[in-house]
Amino acid sequence: SLHSYGPTSVAYAACKEILELVSSHAKAGPFMIPVDPVALDIPTYFDVIKYPMDLGTMKEKLEAGEYSNVPPPEGDNEYEVAMKSIETMVYGPFYADLMRIFDNCTSFNPPGDWVHNEAVALKKAALKRIEQVVHRALKEASRARDQAAKQQSKKSIYVDEDSDIDMYE
Repeated sequence: SLHSYGPTSVAYAACKEILELVSSHAKAGPFMIPVDPVALDIPTYFDVIKYPMDLGTMKEKLEAGEYSNVPPPEGDNEYEVAMKSIETMVYGPFYADLMRIFDNCTSFNPPGDWVHNEAVALKKAALKRIEQVVHRALKEASRARDQAAKQQSKKSIYVDEDSDIDMYE
């Protein structure tokens, strides 16, 4: 459906696509799994980072429906609602978690550190991808709305009740 947030919704598909694009980026490696302070020998990590996040956890949260727990959008028609649902889901908790990955990294690692630089580059790429995916999804919803309106305006008028030929205004 167009305006729900479930796995078949346009909003869910947009989030999934963004996550896949960011995860497949060349700089995504360090951000795919949770930070392991023991393995990385950074014992102060959890003193500095109170809300850790990574792309793997985001994928699990998306699949579990955790990003779908946002208020339903309101609108005059299903296409307006669909467009609002895309923006609500993408720019809600999903966006906050994605930005948290980069913000955590740049907060913990000093400027100039390789992983800090990776986070800055990936954040820039992620923001560009989000804009592209949302723009395309909104454009598709708008196109669907326009096509539905066009179909509705076509009314069949019969030349004669016994005729097999339909004529349209």
